[in-house]
This record gives sequence, C-alpha cells and structure tokens, in this order.
Amino acid sequence: MGNENQDQSPTSSASSSTVSGARKPSPGEKGGAGDATPAVRSVLLRILPAAGGSFIEWYEFAIYGYVSTYITANFFAGGRGDSLGTWAAFAITFAVRPLGGAFFGALADRLGRRLAMQWSIVLMLGSTVLQGCLPSFHCCGEEWGWFGLAALLFCRALQGLSAGGE
Repeated sequence: MGNENQDQSPTSSASSSTVSGARKPSPGEKGGAGDATPAVRSVLLRILPAAGGSFIEWYEFAIYGYVSTYITANFFAGGRGDSLGTWAAFAITFAVRPLGGAFFGALADRLGRRLAMQWSIVLMLGSTVLQGCLPSFHCCGEEWGWFGLAALLFCRALQGLSAGGE
C-alpha cells in the first residue's frame, strides 16, 4: 500500500526523459525527426527519375497498343505486314531489352549509374517523340513511307534498348 503514491515529480528519473510517452534524443544523439528528412529526400531523389522513366516507358507501350490500328493503316497496310507487322514491331522492343541492360550496365559501371539512367530516359523520350514525326505511306508516298517504316523499327529498337537500361 505504500507503493501507491510513487514520486512523480519532474526530478524523478522515470519521468524526466518522457513527456508524452516517447523518449526524446539528447542534443548530441541522432535519431530525431530532423535526421529522417534528408534521408527520405535522398531516397526520393534517387527513385523519382527511375520511376519517371518507367512511367514514360510503359505509357508509350500502352499508347502503341491503343493506336495499333492506326499504325497498321499508316505503315503496314497494303501487303507490308498488316497487323502482324505492327505487333512484330512491338515485339522488337522486348527482344532488344537484354541488349539494353548489358549496354547501359556497362555504361553505368564506367560513367556512373546516374548518367546511364539519364541517357536511357533521354533515349526513350527522344525515340518516342521521333515516332510521332515519322512519314507514312499515306502522307508522303512510297519512298518516304519505306523510310518511315524503317525508322519506326529503328525507334522501337532504341526504345527496347533504353527500357533494358532502366
């Protein structure tokens, strides 16, 4: 019964380190809330470029699948492969991915991971934009149409290379 009234004064060792139930670090200790913010910021600065590149990559793949009928009509119609040619161009991207992983992996070992990631994102973005500017058989005739078809296949290969590098 004598233990019911324990000393709860501010000088008591049981209550001096806690005010709201959590132990606060002393000024020399690490582990405060201010220390977590730079670590989180550092992780985010590393993850966000990769996430942005992956978003662009898979967004482009989704758009290619969505507009495949238009791609077929502009590049592969009229005995040039039809729908099979469109999906073969889509498959080229996945076939080249391992080569991109090897190329950008070696590049990252030599020049750094950050630069390799930036180059792969720029390559993905550039080849995606270039696909939107290609001449087709309908707008520019046979000669430029064949050039556009070859450039489309080349752009798809570049996209696979950069996707493998991410």
